Amino acid sequence: ATGDNDEIVKQTTRLTGDHFFYNRLIKPVEEQQCFRFEINTRSGIYRLEWMRKWNIRYNESSGASFQDIGFFFQTFCRAERVWFWDRAFYLNRRDNRNLLEFHEEKNYAITEEYRYIYHWLEQDPELLENVKSIFYLKKLDNYLVTYRKIDAEYKEKYLIHMAEEFKPPVEEGILNGGVVTQPSWDQLNAILQDPVGYYKRIQVSVIIPAYNVENYIAQCLDSILLKDDLHMEVICVDDGSTDNTLRILKDYESRDYRVKVITQKNAGAGAARNNGMKYANGEYLAFFDADDFFEPEVLFYAYDLACREKSDIVVFRSDDYIEETGEFSPIPYSIHTEQLPDYRPFPGSEIEDNIFEAFVGWPWDKLFRSQFVKENHLVYQEQRTTNDALFVFSAIIKADRISIREDILAHHRRHGSGKSLSVSREKSWD
Repeated sequence: ATGDNDEIVKQTTRLTGDHFFYNRLIKPVEEQQCFRFEINTRSGIYRLEWMRKWNIRYNESSGASFQDIGFFFQTFCRAERVWFWDRAFYLNRRDNRNLLEFHEEKNYAITEEYRYIYHWLEQDPELLENVKSIFYLKKLDNYLVTYRKIDAEYKEKYLIHMAEEFKPPVEEGILNGGVVTQPSWDQLNAILQDPVGYYKRIQVSVIIPAYNVENYIAQCLDSILLKDDLHMEVICVDDGSTDNTLRILKDYESRDYRVKVITQKNAGAGAARNNGMKYANGEYLAFFDADDFFEPEVLFYAYDLACREKSDIVVFRSDDYIEETGEFSPIPYSIHTEQLPDYRPFPGSEIEDNIFEAFVGWPWDKLFRSQFVKENHLVYQEQRTTNDALFVFSAIIKADRISIREDILAHHRRHGSGKSLSVSREKSWD
């Protein structure tokens, strides 16, 4: 992909993070989990005589949308011997890996492709019966990915269409909680029950403790609220400020429906974050500091990755913003990639060596799945400083799926001395 300054950025895309499937012969219909790999036709070679025998063809639909799915579904159904090699041989050039053109007609190309596959399977009833469950699982995966990528103006209509497509296999018991992962099963049921309500749900709750930040809170909020491509709420907890912070927060609340202001007696950032969580309704939680500021895409990028990888935690890169000079300084130690597994997402238990060195124990460069936080009873320590380390490291240790985003999305404001402004302010309360 082309990154900043037009440099070439190489990123390895793995078929699966499960090493069990690599470097051995597999018959896909007998190990059907491989149907869910991230595969396209350019990532393999195929024996011509065998393809002619089974008359394997692409769906000749207009445009170039999703025909790979029908092709590889046919190959997997008919193949007796498939070898998945754990090495990269093909360089796929993308000018911008985050930019995909989705217009209204293309939104439903995935439906046409799966109708093509189902019609092909109907020619062999025994095969259809054998792979029907994985067919709908793969279809669900692709529909959820498409939903995340299409423009906001089409999402509500698409969810209604999706509910119509998946109601029959759920009612017939083909798709059920035993074959679908719990997060996807919960998501599908929410869509089936109320597609419009699902569209309007809160995706991310941002919780911001605020104490005497009248000079910084506007920049923080502006950077978060600039984009409207997510359904989010920003919960600002005023921690007994003695300056104009509360007045500024109330002004934002009056002008932007996404902002909610809560007040409390001065008790520190840990107590403020715990208080904010009581009011949070989002699928995911972000805990930002009021004197920091962020890239406008921070929540969309983090949430998109979380949905794609069904993450418990997403960690992204950040840098320091030096208050006195206005300069940015990298924070290379915020993610020690060399200590992490070479696949994504990964469980915290797979982090090598010292888990406390793999990441930094601050929360503002991370996104946390709300249900994961609730199930593990994660709360912040209500003490003067370093009130976030227990929450963050407990989450990392307990997480089954941690995802990494290499983009710098957060800017941490510091003094030239290296001290965080929030740390300096925390010393002012009793």
